Amino acid sequence: MGKKEKKRQRKIEKMDQVSMKDTESVTQDEKNLQYKDFLDSSPFALQGDGSQKKLFIHETLLKSKSDVLWRVCEGHWKEMQERCYTFRDSDITEELLISFVEWAYTGNYYDPDEGLEETIYPDSSFYKCTRCGETFTNDGAPDREYCYQCGEGQPDQWFQYPGGSTSTASTIKTKKVSERSVLSNIKLYAFADKYMIPCLKQLSRAKITTTLSNMETGKFNLGAVFSLLEYAFGNFDENDAFMRWLGFYASMKMDDLREDMTRLDELLDSAAGATFAKHALKNMAKGSDNPFRLDDRELARKASEGRTS
Repeated sequence: MGKKEKKRQRKIEKMDQVSMKDTESVTQDEKNLQYKDFLDSSPFALQGDGSQKKLFIHETLLKSKSDVLWRVCEGHWKEMQERCYTFRDSDITEELLISFVEWAYTGNYYDPDEGLEETIYPDSSFYKCTRCGETFTNDGAPDREYCYQCGEGQPDQWFQYPGGSTSTASTIKTKKVSERSVLSNIKLYAFADKYMIPCLKQLSRAKITTTLSNMETGKFNLGAVFSLLEYAFGNFDENDAFMRWLGFYASMKMDDLREDMTRLDELLDSAAGATFAKHALKNMAKGSDNPFRLDDRELARKASEGRTS
């Protein structure tokens, strides 16, 4: 690359950094936006790929949530005349846009699995942390160094229940986890990342990590985890902070992933395989940390060192 090209590239990168800061500033300022500030603005419609339903949102509110998305809409003359922008991305569905619009007005969005429980009948012994009350259903519970839910309960504080029975005494209530819910949240995370909506990105990530944490203390949905990893490693930049987190999570759960070698082999052979191997298998080979106990700064440091403690 010549001097002129290098200078041009540095200029572009600088402009991108300024644009990102401006966008994040707009999104953060929106926290104080009151209804009276946007209710008199014109409605604008968003339409998911393949959908006939138009989802309306106040123009001023849309601008405040994502300046990047609004600029995309503004860049299409026909759509601006019709006051409706249609996405041409199969992942940006009507369901996803409903979640986005709901979040724009309320600060949260509906998750069909959130708050739901299901009853399970363990085939083997299960354990309850006497400090926080959470129940662990996997056989490896006694080997844990601490309770994943409260972060404090130790193995000698857990009460063991007998398994292999369908009696009331041996059943437990656990958080429900569906593959559909996990995929909806990770696709919303990707949407927020693409259109630079940091608050929505943070919320969708929190919902996913909460779901994964619930599986640590309840029923493990292997299919949902595979779907999550396949989508994330197939769509995100390898320097994405959440993908780094998922790399540590995958290495920690590798024994569970190996229970379905067919799907694990399919993941490794897919377009996402190389990135997955780089993040997950490398961590596993060197001894993985528990991502639930690490923040993004610590994960970034470990990734840059090319090792885990």
